[in-house]
Amino acid sequence: MYELDLAQYKLSRFPGSMLEVLTYPHTILSKKSIPITEKDFNNDLFELAKDMLYTMYLSPGVGLAAPQVGKSIQMFVMDVDFNRIDLSAPDIENTEDTENDDNYNNNTEAIETAANSTPTSPLSSDQICTKFSAFLAEAKNKDKDYDLIDHYIYSDFAPTVLINPAIVANEGQIKYKEGCLSLPGVYEEVERSQKVVVEYLDLNSKKKVLAAEGLQAVCIQHELDHLNGIVLIERLSFLKKGLHQKRLKKLKKQKQK
Repeated sequence: MYELDLAQYKLSRFPGSMLEVLTYPHTILSKKSIPITEKDFNNDLFELAKDMLYTMYLSPGVGLAAPQVGKSIQMFVMDVDFNRIDLSAPDIENTEDTENDDNYNNNTEAIETAANSTPTSPLSSDQICTKFSAFLAEAKNKDKDYDLIDHYIYSDFAPTVLINPAIVANEGQIKYKEGCLSLPGVYEEVERSQKVVVEYLDLNSKKKVLAAEGLQAVCIQHELDHLNGIVLIERLSFLKKGLHQKRLKKLKKQKQK
């Protein structure tokens, strides 16, 4: 129906718009989202998915649910495999081996966010050129596709768009230190199922089944929480929740000044 070839995805091939990511305690984040019906599979849904992917990658994050961008519908996007390299940073950083702002550590620790650290000594222009040349040589050798946006290189895209997702099987337990684009600065360990099987519809309304484990399974459960009106902070102890609420209120006041 609508062509968004996820197997050939690149930011430059399917450019989107940067959407505003709502932050806790926005009321939409606490509402259970509504299922997407057959009549909803139209160009508007396609454009939303494209914009959500664009926003997720540039935020950066490895998952983003529709309620987080103000749409209370059952859809989320994810990609736990993409790489993001900061050319200005002394060390290569990507979503596979860093933990930060909506990040993960070795396919990482914080569920919605990807690498975003600030180096103490940024590379010089010559060093950036050398680093970029080294990446280009590797990309050519491996026939790797990539996007260059500002001073970041994005590659190894493996996006998935999940509509009306439902977990039909789960197994085991795993603890991950999760973060969330809607909860800036919050990183807490949460227990999830280690393996899940999720049924969902793709953008052409075709039924799909995905078996996931580890980080991908955690990401699916995190995003499904968003569709059910549950934000990460709600899964914390009373004490931790209260501490983070106070910090977030203080942060909001500082931004309003």
